[in-house]
Amino acid sequence: MTLIGNRVYLAWGVGDDGILQILDRKKLLPPSLGGTWTGDPDRPTEADLLAPQTGILYMSPDQGGHTSMPVFGLTPASYAKFTEFKTRDIVLLASEATADKCQEAPHWSFVRRRDRREFENRAAGNESPAKSHGRDR
Repeated sequence: MTLIGNRVYLAWGVGDDGILQILDRKKLLPPSLGGTWTGDPDRPTEADLLAPQTGILYMSPDQGGHTSMPVFGLTPASYAKFTEFKTRDIVLLASEATADKCQEAPHWSFVRRRDRREFENRAAGNESPAKSHGRDR
């Protein structure tokens, strides 16, 4: 888990069926901890669980989410001559193999070149279904 500003970046599903989930920290916490969530902690509804989600990315089935780390304001040298979009925000996402003696398929790390708004739009359903399920690589 990585906390940057008001966002929490979570990697789920070590080994396979990984997910990168981005949550709004304020919507996740109760008022006593500076948040806005007022649901029942013993019986959260599906809406309670989805309300803080600002973005989600489903990884390929053979990869799991182990570690995530956003990097904001990256300015690649190869973009120097561009007239726009010179700065990029990326999320590093690592999977992890769990079998003994390296007998399973290799697990990789991924660099997702995304704008923060794109991740947030995903949660609101503003991208195509194929993209919302991680198949836009």
